[in-house]
Amino acid sequence: MGPFWASVAGQPAVVAARHADVAAIYLDHARFSSVKPPSPDMVRFDFFNGLKDMTHTDPPDHGRLRRTVNPTLAPGSIIRLQAGIQQLIDDRIAPIRASSAPFDVMEQIARPLSLDVLLGLLLRVPREDYGIFQAMTEAMALLGETTPDGRKPQAYRDAWAAGEAYCRRAIAAQAERPTDDVIGAVVRAFRAGTLSEAEVLVMVINLFVGGLSTIATLIGNAFVQIRSLRDQHALLKADPDRAGDATDEVLRFDSPGLINYKFAACDLTLGNLSVPQGTVVYLIHQGTSFDERVFPDPERFDIGRRARNHLSFGYGVHFCIGAHLARLVTRLVLASAMRDLPPLALDPARPVRYGGWEQERAPLAVWIEQATLDRRRERPQE
Repeated sequence: MGPFWASVAGQPAVVAARHADVAAIYLDHARFSSVKPPSPDMVRFDFFNGLKDMTHTDPPDHGRLRRTVNPTLAPGSIIRLQAGIQQLIDDRIAPIRASSAPFDVMEQIARPLSLDVLLGLLLRVPREDYGIFQAMTEAMALLGETTPDGRKPQAYRDAWAAGEAYCRRAIAAQAERPTDDVIGAVVRAFRAGTLSEAEVLVMVINLFVGGLSTIATLIGNAFVQIRSLRDQHALLKADPDRAGDATDEVLRFDSPGLINYKFAACDLTLGNLSVPQGTVVYLIHQGTSFDERVFPDPERFDIGRRARNHLSFGYGVHFCIGAHLARLVTRLVLASAMRDLPPLALDPARPVRYGGWEQERAPLAVWIEQATLDRRRERPQE
């Protein structure tokens, strides 16, 4: 289906879901802007409390901001974290293997691992401070509850105040103890005049909260899909090195980021639609993944598909800067689970529950049974 009109949050909006349309919109910065129009109803997109974050900028500003962190989050830098990530995964899986009891992937693997990798390993946040950014991430999902007069929920305002104060302290600490990590790179760019004071603050806040939900959701979705289909589980169990292909197929089939959005920068035509300036244009990532012109038989989950051309992490200059880290963590988790745990099954007594932001479909709980509890599950039917 081509672009069409819809009503979103009481406002007319355009929806694009074909792979070619969405990819073209991502590349057309002159007509489809990432900068929020100065309109009161845009408050639901104001995740960073009035500060201009990298996601909501266009070139050339976007490139200037992104270059400050690109080297530390590029594949060559992220791969250096692999040994540390693997140790964190081993520490999570060992007690699960030892007990043989049912386990909740989200509670015992996905959420704590996302915190340990992103905050602990990458950003070197003390474990006792994790809760600040957990609360901040959860509070950003509350912006849909903003009152008509633009007043944001109290929980959001409280979480923002705590997170901002922490990040200001982290920036100030670089003056006495400069570091060579991603935060140090951002602060050095500020001191060199590349970033303004407001830009360095929002960049640091974005780094602390930007990937927590994405990593946890991707891991949860991976377990759901791999265990929903016995044949796919068997393929991956037989060859854990296919975990990278499995991760890409999860990203295509059950993406942690369902949608993104742009804003019409001028009066324009999209398909057969006349779109006024300022209109929100929703990009349905999940829809593009089921475009049969790009993905034959798209409703079939197949780890042999090698679905590298999905748009789940965006496209062009707005390709998610944390994509390499999220994919690496999920690949290592899947490979380790296939090697170290017995055959797994979704617990039929406890269905998967979902929640999360408007832009995602995040598992809240994914209960898994281990086959050692009931070996009859793995016996062939007679």
